[in-house]
Amino acid sequence: MAHIAQVNNSACASVGGLTAPAQVTVGEIDKDKLVEALKASMDFCRQAFSGLTDAKLGESVPDLAGGRRHDLLWLWRSPTT
Repeated sequence: MAHIAQVNNSACASVGGLTAPAQVTVGEIDKDKLVEALKASMDFCRQAFSGLTDAKLGESVPDLAGGRRHDLLWLWRSPTT
């Protein structure tokens, strides 16, 4: 489950032009910390999405595979929408 928080943070940082929070280290996390990390990643995505405009949705951003995608595609695939 920690990887979901990490992907949320990376994708939302890319879309929002922000710096992603520090990654969650799987070996150092218990259930309560995992739930906290997932909630924090959703809050971070809401923050990143709040700065988007219609004009920005047409821009491409780096994706997690080293390519580029349009902001709209990241939003469509996001678990927070």
